[in-house]
Amino acid sequence: MKTLLTSEIGPLTRAIARRYFQPVRFSEQGKEELKQLHQTGFVVHVMRSTGWINYLYLAWAMVTHQLPAVRAAFNLRPWFSRPWRRLALCRDFKERWQFAVAQHGSALIFLKRSAFGSARGRAVREDPFPSLVAMARQSARPVYLVPELFVWEKSNHRLQSSWTDYFFGGSDAPGFLHTLAAFFRNYRRAQFRVGQPINLTEWIAGHPHQSDALVARTARSALYHHLGRETRAVFGATQKSTHRLIQEILRDRELKKSIQEQEVLAGVPPGSFQKESVRVLESIAAKVDPTV
Repeated sequence: MKTLLTSEIGPLTRAIARRYFQPVRFSEQGKEELKQLHQTGFVVHVMRSTGWINYLYLAWAMVTHQLPAVRAAFNLRPWFSRPWRRLALCRDFKERWQFAVAQHGSALIFLKRSAFGSARGRAVREDPFPSLVAMARQSARPVYLVPELFVWEKSNHRLQSSWTDYFFGGSDAPGFLHTLAAFFRNYRRAQFRVGQPINLTEWIAGHPHQSDALVARTARSALYHHLGRETRAVFGATQKSTHRLIQEILRDRELKKSIQEQEVLAGVPPGSFQKESVRVLESIAAKVDPTV
């Protein structure tokens, strides 16, 4: 194992991994599921947004747990892959798939990229799914799309983005500095989750008349849906601001009617109890802290 790890990963990354990646929770069930998929077919790991920590951990985990190494990546910035010596990153799609298969490895696709000035990320520049469908049609082994979630920050998605989200990226698509600070602060609570795999070859066989582009869109949509559902299960519902919640409560018809009736009975000007209701709701509003 030491020889394999040394041949795949540089000394600096190995030192970082020993300190920060060992505490990450990766269930035995997830490892066994990936192992079985690799034994029967070609695995494509799929993650939501581009992140150097996501890639570093996945590349390290595959080698450490004796699983096929990541040999092709899509929508990953070139400098992210410098610690690794064998990764198809800048070739055309077909060559990357062929290289990963020939090396008996796996591949990695990011569905979204982080970008300065965008709190929720932007569309990726590369769409490898049509070429993957074309490759799967000709492959003798099944192709599996495996959605995966690397959780290293417990932060609810906010309905309204803050100015820091635009500079450093939000929880959906964290930027480099956001990733760096959040992971090193929370790495002992981090976890790597393996989702329900999609047998792309089986789907193609069941829909022989669909074009590569249509199958690719269907697969990409299913992966978005699964990862979005998994993210909500981990992080919880979208967080609304206290002001927004109070306004939604006060817009309730029955509550408004009751407030108006009480104002008439008390003989006070209209709107007096409305202001008092806002004050009371603000005093009892919970201060949400997702890290607790």
